[in-house]
Amino acid sequence: MQYRLALSLFLTIAALHLVSLPTDAHRSACHRWHSCPSDRGTYVCGDRGYCFQCPNNQYCVAGKPRSVVEPSRPKATQPTPVVKEFSGKVVGVADGDTITVMHTCAVTQ
Repeated sequence: MQYRLALSLFLTIAALHLVSLPTDAHRSACHRWHSCPSDRGTYVCGDRGYCFQCPNNQYCVAGKPRSVVEPSRPKATQPTPVVKEFSGKVVGVADGDTITVMHTCAVTQ
């Protein structure tokens, strides 16, 4: 009887001890994907685009990735195309797309 009581007490204490041990949170998939806050401060939650358990920060809003905002770049100005109007008589075709025109060339912009 005392043997069973001692064994029962031992098993209860062992079970409570195992339950109370800290777990290694970095084995969790959320840490691998950076979708939950870092326990050790080694990454920013959501920096890989997964925001399931992240607070609002520079990468996440309401548990979802922020929309990607491209940094504003100055737009390259396109040169204004020059339209050439030809009038006159075609006097020769050199290679299928090059023509010779006999007359004046007016340039308009």
